Amino acid sequence: MAFTWVYLDEVGKPVADLPKEAVIAEFKTRAEAEDWLTINWRVLLNGGVHQVSLWDGTELAMENMSLHPA
Repeated sequence: MAFTWVYLDEVGKPVADLPKEAVIAEFKTRAEAEDWLTINWRVLLNGGVHQVSLWDGTELAMENMSLHPA
């Protein structure tokens, strides 16, 4: 399967206007997807993305993870 991120607003709905850095790409492994997010989370947050969910094909691998610092 391939891993993909879904970009969400503060209430968990998909973000309509994604920043250019919010690639709609498939990652071969979960580690690749997580590495990409580790590098890009601040840009996504500044572009209006507040949460992300990670999908492994049709299975939810990580649900509504906040991009806001704890």
